[in-house]
Order: sequence, then structure tokens, then C-alpha cells
Amino acid sequence: MHTLENTFKALGNLADDAAAVHTMTIIEEQVPGAETLTYKVFDFLPAEATAPITVATLITGGRVKGLSRERQLRRLPHRRCLLIGEAVVPEASQAARSFNQSWPCELQLLNNDCHSHTTALVQHLTGRKPKLEKLRPLQRRPLWM
Repeated sequence: MHTLENTFKALGNLADDAAAVHTMTIIEEQVPGAETLTYKVFDFLPAEATAPITVATLITGGRVKGLSRERQLRRLPHRRCLLIGEAVVPEASQAARSFNQSWPCELQLLNNDCHSHTTALVQHLTGRKPKLEKLRPLQRRPLWM
């Protein structure tokens, strides 16, 4: 019984660590003719993120359907952002859209999740691999990348 209790505690800690920081990529662009900057967010998350079966499947190492999303922000968040660099590809938003369309849609924690999506997309756009490991201990709120 003691071993089972420790196993559940370890699974709970793993779930806490994995859910602690959701990473995403924000692209800042100047639209021709517009005075203001636009901010597009690209991320990857479970299709049914709040469903209990999704949580149970993920914390036991299973796979669930994932969604690659694109959204627009009105402004850049003031906290929990890390500037990685400038895109080395032309039309960064279009390149990110194409990347999202080719991203595998099966999500598995620690294998194909928001962290691996952000790392791969940022590397695709900037040519640099970001070091997300040092960001994980931050507050238990979303990390805007």
C-alpha cells in the first residue's frame, strides 16, 4: 500500500511540473501601412484540456489529440516573456502557420507537448534552440514565449 501511495504522489508531482508552465511562441510584426504592432501566438495543447480523461491519460504517459493554435493578442504581455531573437525566415507568421500544419497532432507529456512545440518552432524561426529548462521553476502561471 505504501508503494502505491508513493506512486500516486510521484504522478501528482509529475502532473504539477508538466502543468506548471505552458509555453507558446509570440511573433511581433509590423503590418505594412499600420501604425501599431501585432502579436500572434502559436501554441500546442490538448484538444480537450479540461476533460478528466485527458488529464488521466496524460499523467499515465498516454497520448491525446492535440491542437496547434494561432491567436492574436492586443499587446505583448509585460511579464513572463523571454525574447529569443529575430526570425531569420521571411514572413514569420506564415512560416509558423506552415509549421503548425505539419506538427504531429498527438500530444504526449514530456515527448510531444507545448514545450517541444515551442522549442521546435522557435528554432525553425530563429535558427536558435531556446533553453526552456531554466524557465520551468517560474510561478505556476503561463509563460509567454
